[in-house]
Amino acid sequence: MKGKDGKDIKHFTTERQRRENLNDKYKALRNLLPNPTKHTKNDRASIVGDAIEYIKELLRTANELKILVDK
Repeated sequence: MKGKDGKDIKHFTTERQRRENLNDKYKALRNLLPNPTKHTKNDRASIVGDAIEYIKELLRTANELKILVDK
């Protein structure tokens, strides 16, 4: 199906669904972070950056616990 400007309407629908799906995943990632309401920025870069820092923190904690268990 073609629109007035010759663009494929199905493409626009598919692209909108892809963006909505991606936005839902960013929201889910944000909600997995501790205290997600504390985050003042909701932009994608901040969410991904905060997730990276949190994962690094979890890895440090896991390594510290492993050292304690191995003693």
